[in-house]
Amino acid sequence: MFKSLHKHLNMITTTRLPAVFNTLGDENRLSILKLLLEKSSDEIDICVSEIADKINTSIPMASRHLKMMESSGLVKRKRVGQMICYEIDDKEPIMKEIVRILKKVEK
Repeated sequence: MFKSLHKHLNMITTTRLPAVFNTLGDENRLSILKLLLEKSSDEIDICVSEIADKINTSIPMASRHLKMMESSGLVKRKRVGQMICYEIDDKEPIMKEIVRILKKVEK
């Protein structure tokens, strides 16, 4: 496990890595990440208002969390009609490893 993680960490610049860990260090953002993981297996779009409802926060606060997660490369957004929806950015090497670790921890 650690060899794989080390390999992915080497692909990330040292300036980006603190942002990723800072982002993951918040309970609400971890809840959002887990929610997006659950939804990604269902292939259902999940929008800011639904995320806010699921983690018991306001839409503006959920939006702030999601913007931080997006700037760290953890999630990506897409427009669905007038709504902004988010999903795991599975093209990011670090996200592949984070997803794998979270799935292992959830078992």
